[in-house]
Amino acid sequence: MKWINYTCKGVLTFLGFMVVITSVHAQIIMVDNTGWITDFDFVVNSIKTNHPNPYFRISREEFEAFAEKQKKVVENSHSHEESLIAVMKVVAKLRDGHTQIYPENNFGTDILLPLRTYVFEDGVFIISTIEEYKTLMGARLLAVNGIEIEEVEERLNSIIPSDNDFGRKNYLPMYLSNTAFLKGLGIIETKDTVWLKYITKDGIISNAGIEPVKATSSNEWIKRSLNGSGGFQYLNPFSKRIPEYLKTFYEDYVNFKYLFFNNEKALYVQINQLADSPQQSFSDFQSRLWDYFDANADHINSLILDLRFNTGGNGSLIPGFVKELIKREEILQHRNFSVLIGRQTFSAAIMLVSQLKTYTEATFFGEPMGGPLHLWSTALQLGTVPSGNFEFHVSSSEFFMDLPAGKEFIFPPQVPFPVISSDFFSGEDKLLNFILNNDPKQLRFNLKEELLIAGSDNEMPLQQAYSKGVINEENLQAVITKARRLNHNWRLHTNECGFHPYGSQIKESYLKYELLLVARAYADANKNEYAGIFYKLETILLPDYPSGWLYYAEFLNTTGETEKAIKCYKKTLELNPQSKTAAEQLKKLIQE
Repeated sequence: MKWINYTCKGVLTFLGFMVVITSVHAQIIMVDNTGWITDFDFVVNSIKTNHPNPYFRISREEFEAFAEKQKKVVENSHSHEESLIAVMKVVAKLRDGHTQIYPENNFGTDILLPLRTYVFEDGVFIISTIEEYKTLMGARLLAVNGIEIEEVEERLNSIIPSDNDFGRKNYLPMYLSNTAFLKGLGIIETKDTVWLKYITKDGIISNAGIEPVKATSSNEWIKRSLNGSGGFQYLNPFSKRIPEYLKTFYEDYVNFKYLFFNNEKALYVQINQLADSPQQSFSDFQSRLWDYFDANADHINSLILDLRFNTGGNGSLIPGFVKELIKREEILQHRNFSVLIGRQTFSAAIMLVSQLKTYTEATFFGEPMGGPLHLWSTALQLGTVPSGNFEFHVSSSEFFMDLPAGKEFIFPPQVPFPVISSDFFSGEDKLLNFILNNDPKQLRFNLKEELLIAGSDNEMPLQQAYSKGVINEENLQAVITKARRLNHNWRLHTNECGFHPYGSQIKESYLKYELLLVARAYADANKNEYAGIFYKLETILLPDYPSGWLYYAEFLNTTGETEKAIKCYKKTLELNPQSKTAAEQLKKLIQE
């Protein structure tokens, strides 16, 4: 690294004007970027050579253009952090959570903020701190060094390698506490005091200066722990006891455990890693689990499998576990089987979910996993890059675990349960309590079961069901209510993936036409109330289908519901700006 200092003092005459420079100090930092350029080329070439399908979620042309742009950033970079960020952006562009860069605590990547955040549905909150900053516990972040938290999230998301937004949500707290990343993204200028603007649970807005600490970011912190990094003593936000489902993450980590809730007659199994642990092998754990299940089957009304914190592990352990479930199929079919998933559910855990979806009657609860059912894995550990700046891993295998294979970014749970800050800080496991107090089978959504008269043939098309008079019209409004509740849009995530939450139960091609045909049939029969419900149902179940919104708008226009029609025409144009019909009708209605 070369440091060149310039100090100018004197008098300069220019075009007859005298300018006195009393004290101008400028410091220009020059960095030898040769090593970084070599590393950049190594990463890009390794992706093209080893990744099984690098252009699945991004076209070759877009990737190469983006890589070329970031290479220019490296060539003209004035800091190691800036060069690192450029490389990380290229890797993150693949949308593959198994292809990653590990800086190995070089050039300040081990200078971290001694606190832990979490991205809840209602904001970014502090969930763990050291004693010095305990007054920040439970506060919602508003800004970092004067930059609003939404902008901070957007910048950090550009460097986080992940398959979807939920994977980014999972990793964002780690990246948010890393001063090298913050500096490289222009969020902070130095790695000294970092200023956080926050709002307390009492509504008081304040600022606090956080002094970073030198602490190696261990794998436990990155992937599992809800504490902070680096061997410090951290506080938890629970005034009483730590809730059972979080004990592993605020106390001693364990790969797996099971508990029996006597009052609810429920066997709760938490598997956080599909791997042997120092205390117990996965095989031994399974033996104990199934011995207990068999000995107490008459007293077990429900089985709850918690995979919310399962980051993956050894996929070869999955078949044996699923086989044990299938062996007990006769017992389980008379019990409730619930599976909890979330943003940390990833890699081999996604493979397990795929098997459970295929071979069991499980009901899935929670939020979407950190990856879809089509992902890459078996990362090749290519070791340290030529200059030694970081270690690089690239995926080498592709897994299709849902047919037909598509480009969906999420696998949505059948019963959505977003993570809300107030639920977390209450000290209760609201999701587990919800499952314990409800019948999972009744919570699932199956359009035909909901709509057809009991005993009807569930295989018949909806149009045929309508013509035979076996659609239970009394249930229509209840179906709308339930569909709307279950079709949580996960903010921007559903729009991003273009995927509706009922892919495992209802095929999109079927819905597109069948719902519209039934809606038209009701309209032709002058049963506008029922026609409107089916048109509305189309927009709820297929929120990204422009024709569904257009047909609903046309229907509303003919029935005189002008304001609603205008909204639907606008939504049509938002999804399909080329729709001449929507544009013309919208213009006409607005002029009227």
